[in-house]
Amino acid sequence: MINFQQLQYDIQHERSKTRKEAWDNVGRKGFLKSRGSYVYAINGGNVVAGEAETIEYEGTKKQLLKMIEQYPGCEIQVSGGFDYAESPRAYYNDGDYEPWVGDWSVIAYKQGE
Repeated sequence: MINFQQLQYDIQHERSKTRKEAWDNVGRKGFLKSRGSYVYAINGGNVVAGEAETIEYEGTKKQLLKMIEQYPGCEIQVSGGFDYAESPRAYYNDGDYEPWVGDWSVIAYKQGE
């Protein structure tokens, strides 16, 4: 089943690592904006929940257990990413930003593991 404490650590670690890599890839000062965290159910490499109708990750074990119950046999992943802009003003007011300069993903549940 889910070791929720370890999962939360893994998510934080992947987000931090991806944030640093995004800054390294951008290579200039600016503004990184999180795209949020989302939950996906995946079966045989196909996303069966969370793609067309995004499911925000609430950060709760209850939400993940519900996903496992709703999508038996599926792998459950928590994913997110970052956008880049030269400034908050460019991002929020002008809509001038580079989407997905970094993304991360953590397997929350895989049947049999």
